Amino acid sequence: MAASSAASHAPAKLGATAGKPTHFELKYFNLRGRGEQVRLLLHYLKIDFVDTGIEMKDWGTVKPNMPLGQMPVLTVATGSVAPTVIPQSQAILRHLARAHNCYGANEQEMTTADIVADTILDWKTAFAKAGGSPGNWLSDQKAIDDF
Repeated sequence: MAASSAASHAPAKLGATAGKPTHFELKYFNLRGRGEQVRLLLHYLKIDFVDTGIEMKDWGTVKPNMPLGQMPVLTVATGSVAPTVIPQSQAILRHLARAHNCYGANEQEMTTADIVADTILDWKTAFAKAGGSPGNWLSDQKAIDDF
């Protein structure tokens, strides 16, 4: 387990109760992928978190213990309150944005944020198809042209 540290963040974190620290843990593979956008937002928000990297060889053992059988998963724990466990990268991002006042000031701004987030996800999915797998980087000319 590697800890990422950042300066304290002034706004109260979700689930925080007076005087009780909130602990954040991100579980994802030891690669950027869908976990990287969560890491970037946590750093942007200056939230200390534990970045638990899972090795691919261990995934078969870890998977049954993950909500929905997938990662990333963010666990938010405060004091003796039961931790909040959030699967799905987009749900994690939206949760953090709402909890830390960077999701928009009104319904229109929130809707615009959702549109941008989903458009980026569509773009990433298209890029992944064009990029192929490691060792096969950008070898499918039709996928590249379609992208």
